[in-house]
Amino acid sequence: MYQDNPEYHIPTPTLRCPKCEGVVRIVGGRECTIKSIKLAM
Repeated sequence: MYQDNPEYHIPTPTLRCPKCEGVVRIVGGRECTIKSIKLAM
């Protein structure tokens, strides 16, 4: 049976700059374009 994990329901994801590793601050808007993604397993 599938269990829903509350960790997947964060209101705003934590994004980091690929150059400086700093946390990205969202200043406005409702859309986000993801150009690439790297997953670590």
